[in-house]
Amino acid sequence: MRKELLLEKCSRHFDFLIHDYGFKAPKIESDETEIQLVWLSPKTGVELMFDRMENTAYIFLHQLQNGRMVQEDPEDDEAPLTYFSIEDIVELRAPEMDLADLGPTAELSGPQLDKNLELLTGILKFHCKDILQGNFHFFSTLEAVERMRRQPDGSN
Repeated sequence: MRKELLLEKCSRHFDFLIHDYGFKAPKIESDETEIQLVWLSPKTGVELMFDRMENTAYIFLHQLQNGRMVQEDPEDDEAPLTYFSIEDIVELRAPEMDLADLGPTAELSGPQLDKNLELLTGILKFHCKDILQGNFHFFSTLEAVERMRRQPDGSN
């Protein structure tokens, strides 16, 4: 699927970010392995990534630093974590939800893509309102869980 067509399809599903939360229109980048769309508000970034190698879509929610998304240094165990995947949020806020319903997005078109986008936007609408509004209190809970996962003894 051409980038323009994908952008149009994703924009339809994610237009609530612009209309309800004041995000800017998405920016799109792509290479051979992935396509990335990013919506930004003054405090929050929503990153939608289509991984062509794994045939799936991922969403990450970012707490912006000076209006920009930043990647943590994996070597710095003390640096605050500024983004989490939608899976991390669902695990704590809606553990009964099965993200296995996300099907392959190999062609990045058709009914499976629409189903995946509908599921992902539903999660954002019902389980991430606070984060979309720029309230990152829940990130401290997510960060504590993630730091436990990173412990060398592998404890959870």
